[in-house]
Amino acid sequence: MQINDTKLTEKNSSMDPKSTIFRENDTPSRLDLIFAKDHINIEEMKYKTPIGKSDHVLVYLQTTENCPSTRKETYKNKCLDYSRTNFKQLTKYFVDVDWNTALQARDIEEKWNTFLDMYNRWIEMSTKEVNREHI
Repeated sequence: MQINDTKLTEKNSSMDPKSTIFRENDTPSRLDLIFAKDHINIEEMKYKTPIGKSDHVLVYLQTTENCPSTRKETYKNKCLDYSRTNFKQLTKYFVDVDWNTALQARDIEEKWNTFLDMYNRWIEMSTKEVNREHI
């Protein structure tokens, strides 16, 4: 199979070009997507027999990635120290919120983001960031 046979459906997903599900009396179907953090280059794709009683073909991929040789892991140096957080104040903070006004959005995701923003603002104000060595 050529690499070109894999067509991209979105920026970071590839649709498998062949049928990968075979059931006894059904028409074979192609339901598998390959998701990746970044665009991946598929060098080789092999289809292997299903494992056990599965009706899904095993798809073997060989890819190449352009990864940086070293990763920055400075984010691991600091973290929030929740042991000193005053959770009674957090409860009072949320009791005092006018929830009818705060959650007026129709979309559940907007409501969740509103709640999460309020929570993160409070945690940012009341929880100290510490070096991991001091925990």
